[in-house]
Amino acid sequence: MTNLHVRNIETSDGPASPTLGRKLRDWLAQVVQGASLCVGMVAPAQAATLGDMLQAFALPVESRQALADWKGFDQISGFKWRDASLRSGAPMDPKGFMRIGEVSVNGIGPASVLARGPREGVTGISVGGDGKSFNPGALVKYFGNGAMIKQVRDGCKDGEGAMRSTSVYSISVPSRKPVFVHIETGSSNKGDMSVTFDFSHRYSAAFRCTS
Repeated sequence: MTNLHVRNIETSDGPASPTLGRKLRDWLAQVVQGASLCVGMVAPAQAATLGDMLQAFALPVESRQALADWKGFDQISGFKWRDASLRSGAPMDPKGFMRIGEVSVNGIGPASVLARGPREGVTGISVGGDGKSFNPGALVKYFGNGAMIKQVRDGCKDGEGAMRSTSVYSISVPSRKPVFVHIETGSSNKGDMSVTFDFSHRYSAAFRCTS
């Protein structure tokens, strides 16, 4: 089973509080608990890349809006929505909506996807999967040779250690505006490894270190 690990994220009213973040993680764990994603679920030839996810989420350079198209993810190879339609985002944001999907990602394996935003479009996505094979030193492998990758910050001193690490990058592809990607890797006492990629059109307050 692949569980999606989600940081505190911004709502339409500003950064989510730590309490709201915990409620979201607990709620999401219940939602994805029944999703058993096996490697054979999606044929290797249909596996997507993180670059495909970025392409669907990133805004065109000439765009004046800050919302990605919900339907843009339908074109990603092997991507499948678990939700038939948008659902209320509560307890994350009573005014917003969310939709959960699943996809096999090259270099990661089966992954859960959480897209969120108003009915008009997507403001953020989180992609979570097994982190055992993830190599943070080879991001081009995951996002493609055409991606421009710049590190915004390295790990934080607060709350990080041998079992958790985070970093933030600005990643852009041709003809698209840059996307901020927060990468979090973690491990449990049982030795399970996880990796989560949070995509945002702007540098979210939730991406900053608290000290």
